[in-house]
Amino acid sequence: MNLGSSRAVRERVRGEAQVWRTSEPLRTLAMLALYPMSFIVTLVSVTVGREAHDVTGVLVFTTYAVLATAWGSAAAFRRRVVVDDARLTVVGTFTTVEYPREAVASVESEGLSSLKLVLSDGSTRRCGAIQATNLMLMLERRTRVDQVAEEVVEALGGPDRDVSTEPFTVRRSWTGLPAHAWTLIGVYVAMATQWFLTA
Repeated sequence: MNLGSSRAVRERVRGEAQVWRTSEPLRTLAMLALYPMSFIVTLVSVTVGREAHDVTGVLVFTTYAVLATAWGSAAAFRRRVVVDDARLTVVGTFTTVEYPREAVASVESEGLSSLKLVLSDGSTRRCGAIQATNLMLMLERRTRVDQVAEEVVEALGGPDRDVSTEPFTVRRSWTGLPAHAWTLIGVYVAMATQWFLTA
């Protein structure tokens, strides 16, 4: 499967909202590579740490596993762009930013690894929720980012729609982690705690 040209994963949720998510290959990669690797690192660090009585090593590697799981889960399963009747919402790895719909002048992608939002006040914001692969950029081929940019512009009302020149407010909030990430983090912490109690 080609990571760069895969079809945008778009869903209908909450009435008329349109959603573009992280590509399916990236989500699959997180499930097949990141989670098992983090679990194995924790298991090995607890096992070896118990034999060597190495408290620091267990803490370091358990912390690594927790952070890798948190980042990977958020990057693969939380990142998305949502367009509804009132706003364009960019859900990033750890933060969510909401822009009024009329404040987004355009969405650009040409030659970029991620979407670029051009706002009505002339400022720009990078949107890392949708990413292109470096290979597709090097080959100068159409990327998933190009496709999503066109779809987002259409969802906002097309390239010729009216854009407000009024001041606008951008809302930021914490994205949070998927429930399965909290479960895995709990397992890692429980393994490390069990080691401390029995060492």
